[in-house]
Amino acid sequence: MKMSFKIFSTTLIVFLIMTSSAVYSMLKISEINDQLHLISKVYNPLRNFASEIEIVFLEESVEIERIEKIESEINELNFKKGKILEKDVVKNVKDEEIEYKNKENNGAIEAELSQLTTELSSDVKLYEKYFTRVSELVKIVESELEKAQKLTKNISEKIALAGLKSTVVAIELQHENFHERSISLINNQDILIKNRLKLEAQLAGDADQLIVQLDKLREEITVFSDKAIERAAELESHALNGAIIATIAAGLISIILSSIVIVGMLRPMKALSAGVKRIEEGDLDIKLVARSRDEVGSLTKSFNSMAAGLRSTQQIKDTFGQYVDPRIVSNILGDGIEAEDGRKEIASVYFSDIVGFSGLSEKFTPSGVVKLLNRYFDLMSGSVSDREGVIDKYIGDAIMAFWAPPFCVQNHCASYSVEAATQNIKKLKEFQRELPELTGLRQGAPRLEQRIGLATGDAVIGSIGSENSKNYTIIGDTVNLAARLEAANKIYGTELLVCERTANSAGKVDFRLVDKITVYGKTEPNFIYTVMNQENLSGDEQKEIIGISQFAFSEYTSGDFDKAINSYKNILKINPSDSIATIFLSRIECLKAKNNDKDWDGVWHTSKD
Repeated sequence: MKMSFKIFSTTLIVFLIMTSSAVYSMLKISEINDQLHLISKVYNPLRNFASEIEIVFLEESVEIERIEKIESEINELNFKKGKILEKDVVKNVKDEEIEYKNKENNGAIEAELSQLTTELSSDVKLYEKYFTRVSELVKIVESELEKAQKLTKNISEKIALAGLKSTVVAIELQHENFHERSISLINNQDILIKNRLKLEAQLAGDADQLIVQLDKLREEITVFSDKAIERAAELESHALNGAIIATIAAGLISIILSSIVIVGMLRPMKALSAGVKRIEEGDLDIKLVARSRDEVGSLTKSFNSMAAGLRSTQQIKDTFGQYVDPRIVSNILGDGIEAEDGRKEIASVYFSDIVGFSGLSEKFTPSGVVKLLNRYFDLMSGSVSDREGVIDKYIGDAIMAFWAPPFCVQNHCASYSVEAATQNIKKLKEFQRELPELTGLRQGAPRLEQRIGLATGDAVIGSIGSENSKNYTIIGDTVNLAARLEAANKIYGTELLVCERTANSAGKVDFRLVDKITVYGKTEPNFIYTVMNQENLSGDEQKEIIGISQFAFSEYTSGDFDKAINSYKNILKINPSDSIATIFLSRIECLKAKNNDKDWDGVWHTSKD
């Protein structure tokens, strides 16, 4: 049985179980939604409407009492007015002062009666408004109860809601009776006190009974709401339990079926895992045995083919990596770079050479020379490779290297090349200490010196050569400039010379201006610099020499040789062994003897050698 079919069967069974659980849960959730809809859209609004009916009705009752109070005050004022008129008639008062006073009292009573009559009219309108609002709310409650009857699927609940609707109809009739008695009381102000008190008592009884009915209505609606909440909770519990049971069942079945599949896969997969780990550790000689005919067996065969391919590739890399930079080999074999196409890059180029090695090599046997050079190249190349540089070639005792994309980030090329060069100057001293053991000369071991040139600029990089033999290398004016700067070290007695672009791009390095020259074959002048890293000078002394060198060279190029001589002599006071200052003092004397100030441009022209 194919592995894919086993996995598919397991997945299908689990899927069917989970689908059934999902359908069941969806049905229960639908029922829960129905109950929640009843609660939120019907029962809660019903309860709110019932509460609002009671509140408005209470306001209606209060308004009736207010109307009765106003009517009572009106009756009392009318009685007072009648008394005053009666006294005037009986006494037939002729006194003008008393007559004026009675008129004034009648005027006050008339004003108060007018105000109370206005208030009475306003309160009667407000009372009618409350009555109308209660009637509207009762109709709304009836409508909502009909909606609830349609929405609920429970038969007993439908019957109970029908009974509740009857209660609402009774409340409506009772409220209308209350209204009729209230209107009768309002419109019949002149009825006897005994009859009025009886009517008021009936109104109070009706109001109390109506309040009781409204409280009962609200409580019954609350019961319906609570039952709907209980049903929703019960449905939710059923849905949750169903989902739990289905999940557990699906999990158990999945575990059982997966265990069966895994047991069949475990042994060969463990072997594959161990094989991959051995390959990661560099053991490419591994070969696994295919124990099944399923996908794992096919994977095992593919693994063996991959291991064989890796062995072949590694053998190629190991062989050619000794002759070409391993990164170039990896990129060419992995199609990481377009090896056939040249491309223009801004690169930093490195040239170094051992001073007088040809003469030194005559003192040693061929094997001794090879041993000496191999150790020298091992030390020097390490500094280059550790800083992402590419060893281009070894020419006798010379090294050519470069820094350029994709092997090095563009912004780091110059600084890495300077770091490698200064490190190799230090490593030459280490190599000098190894010479007695390497050469077998405990006494009189040769003193080695090297010269390094660095240049940064445009260059072409790519595979150059014939169809049968190619070399991945770098060419261009920048390469020629680096080679000329390496040779120019012998003019100034320096170990390292760099071009202006290298100095400007290298970053946190202290450079000393040396000269402005044109190299052989070029007409464009270049400022050249060397790195200030002399161990016999303090940091302040080195900075002072850098500053004096800048000033001295400025005077030198402007033709003010006397000031230049003084400045270079000041450098010798700080460092008596300074070769650059010594060279310039000698050169200035020659220039002064020639007396060619008119033709002087401050540029020194170097020869081919």
